[in-house]
Amino acid sequence: MTSPNETAPFAGTLPDAPETYLGSVEVVEQLVREFLYDVSMTSDLDTITATVNRYATIFCGADPAYQPVPGWNERLQLGVVMAARLGVDINQDWETVMRAGLLGFALEIKQIIRQHADSPDEDWEWKIDGLIEFWTSLLVGTVDITHPEEED
Repeated sequence: MTSPNETAPFAGTLPDAPETYLGSVEVVEQLVREFLYDVSMTSDLDTITATVNRYATIFCGADPAYQPVPGWNERLQLGVVMAARLGVDINQDWETVMRAGLLGFALEIKQIIRQHADSPDEDWEWKIDGLIEFWTSLLVGTVDITHPEEED
């Protein structure tokens, strides 16, 4: 047990600026929502690719404007979870793994939009909400709790 005068072992990893910390559910959810919006507002493949690349840099912990979670925003942590959950090939460099996952996310967004265009009266917002919840939990590391995999 840590005495009141000792520093807890995790205290050094707390972010200096919580509004840019990739361990914050609020920060990550906002980024996921922005990604979804950016992808949904274009049909231009180059723009979608640029969006995927920009957010991959953020979630890989390579964007200096955001504080990654030490030991999480890495290929052998988050990347392994993405490989298991999304079928992404982990034997690639880290940003390629992240880009592959986000490209799949972009395709899901586009499929939902297309389905809504085909059936405008159908309730589809729950699908978007589900994507936001899943991707937020995946990127912050709570996906095994919020979306447990079913046993065969």
